[in-house]
Amino acid sequence: MSVWYKTDVTRVSCSLLRAHSAGPFGFASLLVRHKLLHHEPPASVGVKLDCAFLPMELEEIPEPAQATLQALIAEGAQHSCRLVLCHTSEFLGDAESYGANLLHSGGKIWMAILWFRVGRRVESGYSLSSQFADGTILTSTNLRRRSDVPPGMETRSLPGASLDELWQRHQEALDECGSQTVVSFDASELLHRLVDIRQRVRDFHLSRGILKPMKRFEVERLNPAALAAPEKSGDPYQASRETPQKNVDGPWRDAKAWDDERPSPVKGGWRTVMRNAWLGLFMGAMLGQYLLGRMDAPRVPNKLEACLIEFHSYGWAMLFAVGGAAIALAHRKCLRG
Repeated sequence: MSVWYKTDVTRVSCSLLRAHSAGPFGFASLLVRHKLLHHEPPASVGVKLDCAFLPMELEEIPEPAQATLQALIAEGAQHSCRLVLCHTSEFLGDAESYGANLLHSGGKIWMAILWFRVGRRVESGYSLSSQFADGTILTSTNLRRRSDVPPGMETRSLPGASLDELWQRHQEALDECGSQTVVSFDASELLHRLVDIRQRVRDFHLSRGILKPMKRFEVERLNPAALAAPEKSGDPYQASRETPQKNVDGPWRDAKAWDDERPSPVKGGWRTVMRNAWLGLFMGAMLGQYLLGRMDAPRVPNKLEACLIEFHSYGWAMLFAVGGAAIALAHRKCLRG
């Protein structure tokens, strides 16, 4: 059985958090939760490190993904893009993904179409990519940024843009960089190029700690059947229970160490209380600061606004007090540990 990996949101860049926030307050909330408090929500999906594509015919893709891909492929055909490959990806959890790769007749632009679902959230869109002679890859997409990219890759996101608009913007970007240096590919070369790009992104995420192995209880939570009857020779989790095995984190582990990986409900509950208390104090103080600047307005603040403004006077001090208590608890845990 393969080892599954998850995304550690505490390791992603601030620019990616900004791209997934609804506004300034949402961005501040994400910064506090994931960067200051290092809160890591439970993984909703697991991925493998295998960068190869799982090809499939367009007719084999289930609805409604097939209908969406067919419509977007037809749009790409209007820009002289022909279908090269349809593929899917393997996930752990309630998620699925299907894609199609198209190549422009000139060979200098390839189009990637993606349809994916995580739980009830469904998104679809496309991206246009080109590679320069120095290896730099420029991508324009109408989807939100989904991950950090390694050096040598640039992604310009235009959420909700039509293919005509995206195509025009991508051509303008190529003209800015010098379209004469763009490398041309044929269909077979493109497949190797796509696998290489996946490998570069995965290696970058591993080096940054964005991707890390999932623990046994996390795999069981997303798919209990995945570990219901593991093979004795192929299951890394089962092997670690039978004989000590060196983990990527460094220390040797035995069966008890695997059982101890599951967080204590009591300790986890206290950490959640402290994190949410600190977050609530921070957001209350920020909102009080915002309302404090409106005190010169002609109207009189209502009772709620007056309470928030008053809270602003004490919120920052309470914020540091709660932070100090959290540090003290963490230090105490280390001493016991």
